[in-house]
Amino acid sequence: KNRPTGDIEVVADSLEVLSSSLTPPFKIEDETDAQEDTRMRYRYLDIRRNPIKEALLLRNRVTRVVRNYLGDREFVEVETPVLIKSTPE
Repeated sequence: KNRPTGDIEVVADSLEVLSSSLTPPFKIEDETDAQEDTRMRYRYLDIRRNPIKEALLLRNRVTRVVRNYLGDREFVEVETPVLIKSTPE
């Protein structure tokens, strides 16, 4: 059903659970009370939170702009391996 706001309202006639899952270890919300070590252990869940997602998207946009700017000026991006002397352990 179309609404004045442009949103669409969907009314389901039935629901079929294809796969059940456990409750996430913390709330996937903008504000969370989870400790950082828990968030890092479940990073794939943490990046679904808006502040983290927005930071990643901003970083992607900035990186793309810089690379395009430098690429248009014939700069070459070179990635070299890190050469360090290993320490005896």
